[in-house]
Amino acid sequence: MHAFLIATLIALQASPTPEPLPETVEGSIERCEMMEYADPEGALRIVEHGLSLDAPRSAAQRGLLLACRAWSQIQLGRLDEARELTLEIEALAGQDGSADDRVGLLIRLSQLHFRGGDGISALETVERAQQLAEAEALVEVLPPILGNIAIYLTEAGQFDAAIAHFERLLAMAEADGTEPGRLVPVRFNLARALMLDGRYGDAIEHLEWLIPAMSDPREAPRQASAMSMLGFALGKLGETERSDDMMARAEALHQQFDNPGELSVLRKDQAELALDRGKLELAERYGREALDLARQIQYERSVLDALSLLVDILEQGGQYEEALALHREFAERKQGLLETSQRSRLNTLEARLGMQQQARELDELRQAAELRELRLAEESFRRRVAWTALIAVVIAAIGLSIWQRANQQRLLRISRTDPLTGLANRRFLTLQMQSQGETVQRGALLLLDLDHFKSINDRYGHDVGDQVLLEVSALIDDLADAHGALCGRWGGEEFALFLPEATDAATESLAEALRSGIDGLEIRNETGEHISVTASLGFAPIRGLQLDSGQEVWEPALKAADLLLYRAKDAGRNCGFGAWPAEGSGAINPLALGEALEAGRFRLIRVPETG
Repeated sequence: MHAFLIATLIALQASPTPEPLPETVEGSIERCEMMEYADPEGALRIVEHGLSLDAPRSAAQRGLLLACRAWSQIQLGRLDEARELTLEIEALAGQDGSADDRVGLLIRLSQLHFRGGDGISALETVERAQQLAEAEALVEVLPPILGNIAIYLTEAGQFDAAIAHFERLLAMAEADGTEPGRLVPVRFNLARALMLDGRYGDAIEHLEWLIPAMSDPREAPRQASAMSMLGFALGKLGETERSDDMMARAEALHQQFDNPGELSVLRKDQAELALDRGKLELAERYGREALDLARQIQYERSVLDALSLLVDILEQGGQYEEALALHREFAERKQGLLETSQRSRLNTLEARLGMQQQARELDELRQAAELRELRLAEESFRRRVAWTALIAVVIAAIGLSIWQRANQQRLLRISRTDPLTGLANRRFLTLQMQSQGETVQRGALLLLDLDHFKSINDRYGHDVGDQVLLEVSALIDDLADAHGALCGRWGGEEFALFLPEATDAATESLAEALRSGIDGLEIRNETGEHISVTASLGFAPIRGLQLDSGQEVWEPALKAADLLLYRAKDAGRNCGFGAWPAEGSGAINPLALGEALEAGRFRLIRVPETG
């Protein structure tokens, strides 16, 4: 629902920033961490000053300054520079420095990994921070470690566990007499977790506490975000007037500083509320602005959120062609984000592992990205056994959830492709046909069903059945490309193809190419036994068939193709039948196709021509 806003959970002081530059490295680190969110350009100047000081400086302190530089670069949308700095910080994290500085650097490095999309490295790094804190008896750093774990749980969708951690942090702070101002980051992220869990009423309680508590000018961007979140929560609960007022206040505050990332979140929330109220035109305007702003800062998570919402808005408005184009961009960007995360993970390993015995593992990781994720996750789980029981279970759950969600989203929600074959699924294929506009009426539909597929599964096992589906899918995809057709897996062992600008001859040619191609596949099981595979087909043009009220224009052709497919089954399988309207004949009901064929209003086509 909202873009990721990781809180600076390391000790945050709310005192005004003095005018003179800090005289020490420690002062430079503290000042930069105060400024990096609201004034990233100013924070970068503090970093340069801290690095130029003629004073002793440990590797960990240099890493903390570079971490502040990286985070400021992220705020300014300079993600490539931030990624390069993260690799340098990784190398510094294992060198000299006080235990406090080293733990602090590991926490910051974990945040940078997570902001860059590498959840597994983030988890491993926060584990290193926890282990070092335990070894050095640094009890005071437990809150920031727990805070980061809670944030990662939130992003992994483990909202109950995340909320429990945030509430535990609040209870610990109240018991220690912590100043209320230092609880702002915890309450902010707790409110966000509650909203993502749909608990808007509980979130409102914290947001109404937060907004007046953010009186420091440095907190203005986060205060504007809290107002936006409150407005969104009120809108979801139907309090329209209060919601609009709070959104207007948030927008006015956003105008006081240049932060396109936060403004993108506001516009996305406004678009979603407008969509809930049925105001499609307003929702589209806000959605497009949210996407433009997200693209300015080049933050892929925000771009993906904005694209997903805008696709939904355009689909509801019937703008299928643009919705399809944006969905394709969404799928490409999501795949690119996964690949970037994988590259980041590999670069991190190369920086951390320099010994010869790791060379084989790195080579395997380059060759098999999916296998790499699984192996590293399993290794991480085994190392976490040494943790205390609570932290071990939490981290294992996060790692597993991140891995599962990344694959589920990629396979089920993002690409809209069939997870086994890689072809378009039914929903995506129908969306592609709807996007054809009026030209869809000049096309034809083909249905293809594998013969005796259940017998193949029963005799050879489902692994062989999946192999058959993959081989058939690859053939269908190649032939569809060669004939300029769209294709997809309709369900089970059934496939559908849409041929634009179809003639009877072109459709018959495609049908025969499919039938003969499948019949000629050389598929063998693991013992070398040949697996015989054939298919039955039915095909019909879009035109010439009656359209009932509420139907999509291609649905009558789908019904006719289905009837003709079963005619092929009855004729002995491994063949296909099509029906084409005669010149001058009127439209018919697809259920009356048999009578139309007998009356000569439609011509029956058989593939192959003789059998």
